[in-house]
Amino acid sequence: MNTGATAAASAARPGTLLSLEAVVVAFGGLRALGGVDLLVERGDRLALLGPNGAGKTTLFNVIAGDISPTAGRVVIKGIDCTELPARFRPRLGVARTYQKTRLFRGLTVEDNLYLAQTGRSGRHLALLRSGVDAEFRERARAMAETVWLADLVGAVAGDLSHGQQRQLEIGMALVTAPEFVMLDEPASGLSRGERERLVQLLSSLDRDITLLLIEHDMDVALRTARRVVVMNEGRTVASGTPEEIRVDPLVHAIYLGSETDLSEADR
Repeated sequence: MNTGATAAASAARPGTLLSLEAVVVAFGGLRALGGVDLLVERGDRLALLGPNGAGKTTLFNVIAGDISPTAGRVVIKGIDCTELPARFRPRLGVARTYQKTRLFRGLTVEDNLYLAQTGRSGRHLALLRSGVDAEFRERARAMAETVWLADLVGAVAGDLSHGQQRQLEIGMALVTAPEFVMLDEPASGLSRGERERLVQLLSSLDRDITLLLIEHDMDVALRTARRVVVMNEGRTVASGTPEEIRVDPLVHAIYLGSETDLSEADR
């Protein structure tokens, strides 16, 4: 397993979807990120782990364009996005979810999935309906089935359970056919059964979809990801497969305490 920072972005290969080069984020005198390098290859399934305050959410928001780094570069699909705002990310095939669901709670499941597509395509500004709208509706119903909400396609989003709302939000990210999906704590607030369903859903995604997730639930993270990066105090301190992370003593010490066996997360 590699420890310390991941490979520098200068070593990026043609299949690299995302590269971060020495990214620093400072809020006044506080350094939330202290020079992070990160590579994400096409088709990767990567989980970011670490204790509260490790810098995971800040890093996530830098990639999504919600925060501009103080120093360093963010390169997506070979394009320097360091200073580009978040609204440009969907044009590059990037979609994300948030810790708190952002749904149109008074609209149906189908309407939410439909509007996710119109926002990406610019059809929300169109005054006249066209065949594209019918196509978006068809895709919306198909995506509802993909995220196991086919029986609730006409249900109002605000009436769904918390777990179902999470499924819908993931569907809204996927329905735009992104290449790169960023999930911000998708298991937050879910019951044990809902977490199991989430793992099944994420594991069933097309393998061509690149997935990056922040997750405090160790079970969800290690069962979903193929590669794990651990952060602490604004830096990446370990990376490896889920199996390697489970037995790494440094990860035990900084994330869950030195006496904790991460293999217990699967029990």
